Amino acid sequence: MKFLHNLSALFIAMVVFASCSNNNDEVDATPEFATIDITNVEDGQMFTIGEEAVIETTLYIPEGTIETPQLVFTYAETNETVTVDLIGQIPEIAGEQTVNLSATITPSAAGMYELQAQFYHSSDAEGAQNIITSEEYNVASGAFLPVE
Repeated sequence: MKFLHNLSALFIAMVVFASCSNNNDEVDATPEFATIDITNVEDGQMFTIGEEAVIETTLYIPEGTIETPQLVFTYAETNETVTVDLIGQIPEIAGEQTVNLSATITPSAAGMYELQAQFYHSSDAEGAQNIITSEEYNVASGAFLPVE
């Protein structure tokens, strides 16, 4: 009988210990480092020549300042790059910031492009800069024939 009592006590202790331990599956939504994400483009997305498209980004810095936020399009065949400035309210004060910026583009040539967003992040008093880049997306632009 004492054996069952000890086994029950051990079982209860294990249940209490398991319920008190931290859940490591929980993810902190705040990044530890500066990040930039393109929020409305998917890999393989097609843009129509001559039609405006708005590309949106979200930048986060835990400290420091944001400088020169841009979209960078690299033409796949020649590696030629085209940069477009991201526009929006960029805080002039240093510190933790989350900023939404966008750029309006109008493709004028057909082709395959690699798209990335980037900005320069200064996080120390000496002004040393790091370039922060987003995930790379393969996008295309082309003309569509009207359907009759």
